[in-house]
Amino acid sequence: MASPAAATETAPAAATAAAELTIADKLGMSLEDLAKLDKKAERKKRDEARKAKRKERAEKEAAEKKTSNNGAQQQQQGGRQQKQEQQGQGQQKQKQQKQQQQQGQGQQKQQPKSAEKKGAAAASGSTPAKGAGRQQQQQQAPGSAAEKPPIFTGTPVIVRNLSEPLEKDQMMEIFGAVGAVKSTEMLRPLNNKHAAKIIYKLKADAEKAVKEFDGRLLDGEPMKVSLARKREKSGAAESGSASQPSSQPQKRQRKASA
Repeated sequence: MASPAAATETAPAAATAAAELTIADKLGMSLEDLAKLDKKAERKKRDEARKAKRKERAEKEAAEKKTSNNGAQQQQQGGRQQKQEQQGQGQQKQKQQKQQQQQGQGQQKQQPKSAEKKGAAAASGSTPAKGAGRQQQQQQAPGSAAEKPPIFTGTPVIVRNLSEPLEKDQMMEIFGAVGAVKSTEMLRPLNNKHAAKIIYKLKADAEKAVKEFDGRLLDGEPMKVSLARKREKSGAAESGSASQPSSQPQKRQRKASA
């Protein structure tokens, strides 16, 4: 028989069990037996709950495995596609290289053929044709060597009756005031008098220089300025650089006085 304290503790559980199991009351089950039945029922519920949780966990793990497997398969497929694309690109490059090599070999083969054709044409008589053409040109223009234009350009002006030779910068300073001067040079002295040649770019400037400087005093002597003749233009008058003494006079600032 159970103690009164145990009976008081299990009374509510026994009451519920007795309410559910009316048949047990008829059979005359004790309160202890009813409490045992309740414990068994609670254990079953707990076991069922645990089993349900385990199933949920197993299902979640299976789903995660499936997703991970799917991702791995997709990665593998992507890697395979990339490899295939790379292989295709490599094959295309190899084909292009082969085509370029074949084209280069064809060009190399064509070059000797073209050279042989040129040699055959030269041997067949192309060079005599060139010689005949030159002879025809010489016959057509027999006086071409004599008709060549003179080398110099511009309009030269001759300055005579100079007491001393002038430097280039002095000539440029004096005669460049009239117009653009292309070049200057000293000519061979005559009767202890020096002469110079100034070449202007424009004929109008040369004529202006003759008007401005002819008869003007330079170092106390009147200059004689005139346009150069044909002989002087063609270079018959020699430059005074060879005839001048080695010891040149020092530069002096000279200005043409009116």
